[in-house]
Amino acid sequence: MAGGMRAKFGVRNVRAFMRAMEAGGKQAEKAASTAIRVEGYRLMRALGREIREGAPGGHRFAPLSVIAAYGRRPYGRTAYRRLGSVVRYQVDHGPGGMSRFVFGFIAARSSASWVKIAERAQEGADFPITTARRRSLRRMAASLPAGAQAAGEGRYFFLRRGTTMAHTPPRPIIAPFWRKRQAEAAVNIKRNFARKMAGERI
Repeated sequence: MAGGMRAKFGVRNVRAFMRAMEAGGKQAEKAASTAIRVEGYRLMRALGREIREGAPGGHRFAPLSVIAAYGRRPYGRTAYRRLGSVVRYQVDHGPGGMSRFVFGFIAARSSASWVKIAERAQEGADFPITTARRRSLRRMAASLPAGAQAAGEGRYFFLRRGTTMAHTPPRPIIAPFWRKRQAEAAVNIKRNFARKMAGERI
């Protein structure tokens, strides 16, 4: 029915759905196209909202480390919250007309850097602890709010001498969202089509 990637998800059986609607004439074909677009837009909005809430598809992101939490403004902001504002939606067309709808982090509609950030967020990442990074962490420790200083949270910024690598855990986005939404998306497209054929504005 569908195929996914880390950065986006596309529903590929749209062309078959559109062909089936052609038997009903131009009205049915137009209604089917509208039904698909409306659902694609809804999915795009839902994915953006759930990313900003930190739980796409109900799957809550791994919590931020103390260092990561205080490295954001405001402190403790949800991981990758800004990715929610760059989710996009696109309809692809082929020789036979509309072939699929795609939502997620789409290079053609978002900057390539955001797509890379989304992929890295979902895969997790390892990065080296250099001398420069250690100095930066010490500066962050010195600038912590008074409450954090009193709670002793500055100690997390002084890494062990033998620590040479750090790890950011994977935070899945596309896969859990689509697992939750796939069945309802199919139902919604059919419902949208029926409403449009009945003359409703959707």
